[in-house]
Amino acid sequence: MSDTRAERWAILPKGTGPFEHMKSVLARQDLALPSVVVETRSVMALKSLLGRSGFPGWMPAPMYDAERKAGLLDELRALTAA
Repeated sequence: MSDTRAERWAILPKGTGPFEHMKSVLARQDLALPSVVVETRSVMALKSLLGRSGFPGWMPAPMYDAERKAGLLDELRALTAA
């Protein structure tokens, strides 16, 4: 996670399940929230930002499984184990 601290993130908005999950995972590791520059409820827009614009982000694995299998998106394994 420390490698992404300088990155600008795109995520689903505050109050959503994925946001709350991200917040709790980071809190368990005593990490602050990343620098979020885009919040969107549109999963399609989020996938596009992550896959084409290079933003790191956070979403449940089932939301991007097809893109992962196609090699378009991947996950940060260090955080998923938490």
